[in-house]
Amino acid sequence: MAWVAALIGALGFAGCSSGGATTPGHYQYPCNTGTQQQLANPTPNQTGVSTTLGSVTVVAFGNNNLLYTTYAQWIVTLTDNTGMPWTGGPLKLVSDPSGPHPYPSDFYYAS
Repeated sequence: MAWVAALIGALGFAGCSSGGATTPGHYQYPCNTGTQQQLANPTPNQTGVSTTLGSVTVVAFGNNNLLYTTYAQWIVTLTDNTGMPWTGGPLKLVSDPSGPHPYPSDFYYAS
C-alpha cells in the first residue's frame, strides 16, 4: 500500500484553498495555523496503512493559536502520489493519550 504512505506523507497544512485554487486538493497559498503541527496517526512515512483508515490525526503545539480557535473551519485534503485529492471532514478536537507527544502542550485534531 505504498500509495497510502504517499497519501499520508502529503498531509499537512501546506496549502489553503482560496479563490485562487484551481482544483480541489491543489492549493496555491500557504496556510498559517499559528502553531507547529505534525501527523500523529498514522505517523509520518508509516507504511502498511489501511486504505480504509477512517481518520487522520494531527498533533499541534498549544491552544493559544489560530488552529485551536478555528479548528472546525479547517478541512484536511490529502493528495496521493497520483495527484488525486482525498478530502476529509472538518477537524475536531480528540483525545489521544497514547499518541506522540512532541510538544510541551499537545492538542490533537482528527479529520
